[in-house]
Amino acid sequence: MARLHLSTVVLLEDHPVANGFTQRYDEVERALATMADVDRVTCGPPGSGADLTLPTDVFDLGRRGRLLRLRAALGLGGPFRVARRAIAAATAASDGVLFFAYRHPEFAGLTAKRRPTWMFIEERPRAMGDTLRFTRRSRVLATAERSAMRALLGPVEAVVVIHRGEVDAAEQRWKKPVAVVPHAVDRSAVSTTTPLDQTTPGSVLIVGNLTERRNAEGLRALLDALSDVDPVGAVAITAVSATGVDEALAARHRDRLTVVGPVRDLRPLYDATRIVCVPAAVAWGVKTTILQGWAARRPVVTTTASAATVDAVSGEGLVATSNAQSLALALIDLSNDLDRCSALVVRGAALLEERHSDAAVASAVDELLRGHGGR
Repeated sequence: MARLHLSTVVLLEDHPVANGFTQRYDEVERALATMADVDRVTCGPPGSGADLTLPTDVFDLGRRGRLLRLRAALGLGGPFRVARRAIAAATAASDGVLFFAYRHPEFAGLTAKRRPTWMFIEERPRAMGDTLRFTRRSRVLATAERSAMRALLGPVEAVVVIHRGEVDAAEQRWKKPVAVVPHAVDRSAVSTTTPLDQTTPGSVLIVGNLTERRNAEGLRALLDALSDVDPVGAVAITAVSATGVDEALAARHRDRLTVVGPVRDLRPLYDATRIVCVPAAVAWGVKTTILQGWAARRPVVTTTASAATVDAVSGEGLVATSNAQSLALALIDLSNDLDRCSALVVRGAALLEERHSDAAVASAVDELLRGHGGR
């Protein structure tokens, strides 16, 4: 049987890079390469250096962009028609197309009418995120926009999410078949060589976009709780955030908190830490930082909400707590219990291999392509 020729379409603007974050398309392309010839088509606005330059207006996520999407859904032309035609032409020789354009699923529709197409998205269930307040006018526009987006998405084979917790919301939103392809991380980016018993008790590492609301609130709650339960400062936190940390928060906890900006190499930071902490009390998708902790062979302490994104419960590869004070106490208790730390590390590594390895991604991708030339 001839090998498939597949294309991945990646919107450069749509993938903010956080420290240590493995781009979703990289891991899926590694899996695809075992069963098909793959070429990547990058798309972006003028000046982005992308393979395919698209009109600037299609990247507008504000009111103008929303109105242009409605216009495109009504068949009235405009920049979205230009963009969709350009992408369809660029992938015309492919047997199938996989889109990685999380905030722009409308680009897939024309391509989906011509060849098998899968749309990788990030779904954020309302219960897991912020409560939104709509005016009557904005509610009408939001309803019209959802209908337009479904129309523009077209007859895709499936909408693909990263975790089963997103499936119901994706089905409701898109009215399409929904598949799950799990997340993986680049283990080499966080590999460690220092044994746990040679790390400093109380050293804790937190990595992420710590200005994003859910992460910022988790960090703030943890630090305030530590001030109450650990007044002597036995727990010291290193926070790695490419976007920084709230300056007032950093100043208030300067005796305990060390803030590190963007770094090229996370390995020395993971190597020096005793515990990895993921304090976000609101979570969706998969918390990459939990996977990084497992890959770094460090015990992970997190919240029940974040643990749920990797289908784990407390004691199964991590410690999970329901509130900030319990999280702070767990860091203190675990820091001097090397036997328990080691047991969590072993189980975490096993879960990473079982659920979030390249092999797990490849298996899910193969299932996704079944009937279209998959093994």
